Amino acid sequence: FLYRFIKYLTWPEDQGIAAFRICVQGDSLVTAPLEEIARERSAKGRPLTVVRAVVPQAFADCHLLFLPGGETLPERVTAATLTGVVTVGDHPAHAAAGGAITFASVSGRLRFRIHVGALARAGVTASSQLLGLAIIESA
Repeated sequence: FLYRFIKYLTWPEDQGIAAFRICVQGDSLVTAPLEEIARERSAKGRPLTVVRAVVPQAFADCHLLFLPGGETLPERVTAATLTGVVTVGDHPAHAAAGGAITFASVSGRLRFRIHVGALARAGVTASSQLLGLAIIESA
């Protein structure tokens, strides 16, 4: 699910991206399945790489940065550091911390919220198709 966001997002340097980097902060159960997907699939015709990002300096090289289970960005990581990085989380506090996409359970179904301000700060745009599937958060 996570890697599919790439198809519907556009980065400023989209045409020059050789491989899309999906980073996961800390240890997460999604890392192994993502690594398997990266070996078997591509996004926008380009390979996927999955990186366990534990050092904040590595975050700037990510296209998607997954912050599992309430993980937050270290205070020393600024919005400028994350230009072009879409942060994705699965905890309600992710949105309040400035995250761009947050998974949520709504009426027993997995949905996602897109925080358009956070996407704009990252310099990334979402397609109308993705926005049509999302719960839009403007604040």
